[in-house]
Amino acid sequence: RGSARGITMEALLGQHQGLHGERVKRTLFEQNQNLSKGMESQGESRKSHLVSPVESQTSKGFSSRRPSSTTSTATKETSASAASQARMLASEAKSIEVAVLRLYDSSTTVDEIDETIFGNHDEVCTFENPLVKLCGVCEIRSLFQLMKKIFWSFNIIRPVKVGLWLGGKDGEGAKLLLDFKVEYQVLPLTPKVVIHQFTHLTISLEGRVVEHKDDWSVGSLIENIPFVGTFLYPLKQRCLGLISSSLGGVIQPRASFIYKLLLQEG
Repeated sequence: RGSARGITMEALLGQHQGLHGERVKRTLFEQNQNLSKGMESQGESRKSHLVSPVESQTSKGFSSRRPSSTTSTATKETSASAASQARMLASEAKSIEVAVLRLYDSSTTVDEIDETIFGNHDEVCTFENPLVKLCGVCEIRSLFQLMKKIFWSFNIIRPVKVGLWLGGKDGEGAKLLLDFKVEYQVLPLTPKVVIHQFTHLTISLEGRVVEHKDDWSVGSLIENIPFVGTFLYPLKQRCLGLISSSLGGVIQPRASFIYKLLLQEG
């Protein structure tokens, strides 16, 4: 009996130890699983912390790039519209140049004068030359119609020099300068008078002439006077030139002296 009891006690102890070992193993296994799950969750949170700034930076980058692309697109559209407007004004200035030059030719008919004035000049256009100043297309039209009645003939002496400037003040699209000479004859047997003329035209953004100004060269007017233009006027120019240069030498004698030394060395 004592041996049997000892065997049963040992068996019970063995079973108890086995159960205790299994419990310990299960506890350790569960702890390992919990640790692994905690490490995985920490790793995911770290990844999320690492990824979110990058994503925010990329989103910020894309948001910052969008305005720049829209700005560049708007700039391109503005430059393209400005270029097209400049081309339009240049073509309008060319047609206005051809039309305005017809006003200074006596072969132009009355209907062509009206077509040129009303077709190219603005309704409130101003006209000015050394003798008169006008306002409105009706007054300008009457002046050129009167020129056709007063003079026997007048025509442009070619070539015509043309200058074009795009841009300017607000509402001014272009400036057109015409440099030419006009030959006038009052009566069939009278001498012809040649005047060097500069016509300044201000063209609006709509392609209409808003200012028409004629300037005459004083020298060309004097040259048409007999004896005065051929002899006295050139003599007067030479005398005034000598007087002005002599006065300059008196005012700045050192500069004149150095200039003479340079001429001698040369």
